[in-house]
Amino acid sequence: QEITAGGRLLAVASFAERLDNRPFTRADAATLRALSAPAALAFEREAIRRQAAAFARAATIDPVSGLYNRRHFHARLQEELQRAKRRDSSVALLMIDLDDFKRVNDTYGHAAGDATIRAAATIIRRSVRPFDICTRYGGEEFAVVMPDGSTSVAETVAERIRSRIGAWRPPEPAMASLHITASIGFALGHRTSSSDEFLEQADRA
Repeated sequence: QEITAGGRLLAVASFAERLDNRPFTRADAATLRALSAPAALAFEREAIRRQAAAFARAATIDPVSGLYNRRHFHARLQEELQRAKRRDSSVALLMIDLDDFKRVNDTYGHAAGDATIRAAATIIRRSVRPFDICTRYGGEEFAVVMPDGSTSVAETVAERIRSRIGAWRPPEPAMASLHITASIGFALGHRTSSSDEFLEQADRA
């Protein structure tokens, strides 16, 4: 029995035999047809829900790096600052800049630049705690929001990112001479009221 909606096949229900081993009747077929309508509605609703979730995720993700985008970052930063204020806790913010990145694009091309951005993003994601929020802030700049972060945790993570980015070498032979470094600043927010001020502190650092 095909389950369709709007001419689109959503599912196929296969019935091999009745429990009493007797052949299926016209009444059985009518029952199956009657049940296919609510089943189609349920399948279509689930497909729409999944599509909406995919669109929502796409709206928050930077397509090159795979990290959260700047818009999502600002919303999450504000949430974490408000949560820290309520709980009387702190938030650490790392701002990460790939040094002299224009040279990568100028020397090796934009495809190499994108590959470098992806590599840096992977390093950053693997260097932080599971619940930290990693973002491509723009261009060659990244940001990491660290809920309940402390100075020692932020310094440890920042040094881990800095050293791993400095040690990274591209696998492509044409980019063998490429060597990138990163500059990282951080700020610690405790009962901070302004996300703009917090960002400015980390950026200055």
